[in-house]
Amino acid sequence: MIKTHSKVMYPVDRIWRWAFDGSNDHEVKVYMLENYIESLKRIDPAAADELNILIYFSEPSKTSFGDQLKISYEEPQVRI
Repeated sequence: MIKTHSKVMYPVDRIWRWAFDGSNDHEVKVYMLENYIESLKRIDPAAADELNILIYFSEPSKTSFGDQLKISYEEPQVRI
């Protein structure tokens, strides 16, 4: 991965594998979608915003601190 200023450039073979060989590369998918949305903003800003919202809500949510505090409740066992 090559970093330039604020953008990240992926090697061409990695993008090629994602685009044509069906490689499941989440980072490249996000990179390509972000570039598409940036170019779409110039033509149709409303569609770019809708696509941004759709992508935001389709991302799995990160585990929050509150989720880690949930303790499973089990019935106490009574010993006689």
